[in-house]
Amino acid sequence: MVSDESWFLSIASRISEAAFGLSWIWKQKNDLGYGSIYWILQVLCVQIGEILQLSPENRLMPLRFFALLCTFAAPLLLLSKNFFQGSDENRLFATLIFLTMPAAWWTGKISGPEVFSNFMAFAGLGLMMASVNPLSILGLLILGFGIGIKLTAAPLIFFALIWLLSHKRYRDFPRYLFFSSLGFILANPYLILLPEPTDNVSVSLTKNLSGRLLFFFSGDRWQWDGVFSGGLLFWSFPIISWLLIISVLIFYSDLKIYTAFFFSALGSLGLSLISKNFLGWYGFSLLILLPVAILSLKPNKKIKPILLALAVLNALVPNFQFILENVKLKQEHNFIVNHRVDISDEISRCLLPEKKNITRIIDFSETPSLINFPKIFGES
Repeated sequence: MVSDESWFLSIASRISEAAFGLSWIWKQKNDLGYGSIYWILQVLCVQIGEILQLSPENRLMPLRFFALLCTFAAPLLLLSKNFFQGSDENRLFATLIFLTMPAAWWTGKISGPEVFSNFMAFAGLGLMMASVNPLSILGLLILGFGIGIKLTAAPLIFFALIWLLSHKRYRDFPRYLFFSSLGFILANPYLILLPEPTDNVSVSLTKNLSGRLLFFFSGDRWQWDGVFSGGLLFWSFPIISWLLIISVLIFYSDLKIYTAFFFSALGSLGLSLISKNFLGWYGFSLLILLPVAILSLKPNKKIKPILLALAVLNALVPNFQFILENVKLKQEHNFIVNHRVDISDEISRCLLPEKKNITRIIDFSETPSLINFPKIFGES
């Protein structure tokens, strides 16, 4: 459990203590700018965990399990013909492109809102693009719901809008707008009560535009709690892979999809410029659109598959050793989690004899050794 997850859990516990009956559900606001539904689920997990007498960190297991399902389900949506549109070859390459991106395996805040927001918006977009009424309406409802969980998924609405316009669905536009707005409200049911405006979303145009642009693409930063927050290049592909993919999109992409992706990219970039605090995962909504653009590529049996295969190999092969190292770190992380009680007892016995009741361990097992920790454990 990283520090933000512990923080969110403490907020949910505080809300739970003041919650009586079910009326609080309709009054729960979008604290920290996250959709009300996120906090409602957090509080319900806390309340169920208290009934089952689970430890604080285990009370979030339902959310963590759902995040795991979202992680595995996303590439399956690309392969399924019930979502999106595209040939079998394009589906294969879109899935490989998706699985090659580090963003697809992000574990910075497993029980945070980002995974749920992006997955719901992604699934809604896929259902909208693969279906006609009424399933396309259901897709827009899910898309609005995902954006309502966290506004960083909002660039996907540009993609949906341009796609609908390109398919000349003008007469149904009011209905589409209604259902996508309804999805947003379902993620924030307190809006039904017409509350006074809040300042939960921080918006201000950054003064250092060049610095923010540079960070958006190639920023390299670790947060104070050891969670990596870098630019899109760190979460996607090396430069050469990007050049190959962009070349394929320019020469073999459907114009309406290429246009939709371009304006979504502008929307994601604009969002980064007006966000008071920009973190690397704010751009994930743009990255998950890349496989969608690959799905729409025109048939080509010679050059296109070669370029896409080279892009995947260029991204995968140089990072293979890094992937193996991270698998080893994940195994170490699991060992620490499974032995946290023994570790707590040992820390209490050796380091903090006056504080025997340690309740939480902040785990840095996945933090690179580049970070210099105080030598409280001696020279060994």
